[in-house]
Amino acid sequence: MDEIGFVRLLVQGGKKRDARSPDVPTIYELMEKYKSPDVIRRLVVVLLSPGDFGRPVIAPPGMSPDRTKVLRDAFARTMNDPELLAEVKKREWPTAYQWKN
Repeated sequence: MDEIGFVRLLVQGGKKRDARSPDVPTIYELMEKYKSPDVIRRLVVVLLSPGDFGRPVIAPPGMSPDRTKVLRDAFARTMNDPELLAEVKKREWPTAYQWKN
C-alpha cells in the first residue's frame, strides 16, 4: 500500500517480485500455487510479454510492402516528432524503438 493507503497491489506481473512490494505475489507464483493449466500459463506469458518485448506493433499477414513502408515511415516520424519527444521527456517515459521483421 502506498503512503496514503490509496493503492493496494493484488498481484505483480513480473517474474520476480519488485523490492518495493515484497509482500505482493507475482502472477507466476499464484499460477504455481493454484496449479494453473498449461493453456492459462501460456496465455499469461503472451499477455505479459510487452514487459519483455516492448510494445509490438503488428499488421496482418501478407500486407503489401508499400503499405508496410507507409506505416513504418509514419511511426518513425511520430517517434521523432519534437512535440511528442518534449512531452515524453517531461513525463520521463522511455523513447527507444527498433524494427523487428
